Amino acid sequence: FPVTIVKGNRNRISNPFTLGFTYIYHPGFIIGGVWEDPTRATRDENRALIGFQASLTDKIILIFDTGGNPIKDFNDSRIWRAALQLGLFKDVFIRGGKYQDRSLFLEGESWGIAWIGPKLGAEFGMKTSRRLTDKSTLLYENERITDASFAFHLRF
Repeated sequence: FPVTIVKGNRNRISNPFTLGFTYIYHPGFIIGGVWEDPTRATRDENRALIGFQASLTDKIILIFDTGGNPIKDFNDSRIWRAALQLGLFKDVFIRGGKYQDRSLFLEGESWGIAWIGPKLGAEFGMKTSRRLTDKSTLLYENERITDASFAFHLRF
């Protein structure tokens, strides 16, 4: 679990965690959900999301998530993410998507590539974010953030 230390008059240590589920309705349709920080250990990090992954063909997969903060007005904290994944070869995939997060006042695009082998896999992704409204305190006007991620998978 990540540990957050907040400095102020007193030091506070919090241990946020995430609850989640996955339901494979059928090999071509998967439903999942997460509740980030249900104990509200970190201010404004409480989110509930539900999503699905649907195989349109054997090479094209549609991914969609939506949700928000269950404690606040869902309309004010609404989040949505959508992506399309294409299978180039048997084990190589590319994906691209868009997102909007009204709780953080951010929106943007993402892309990624993955190789998933029988026992080992690797993924690389990039996400670009920009301000949705002037209410955003995370970015200055006309500023963009690009996040990069890299992951290895190992199956036992």
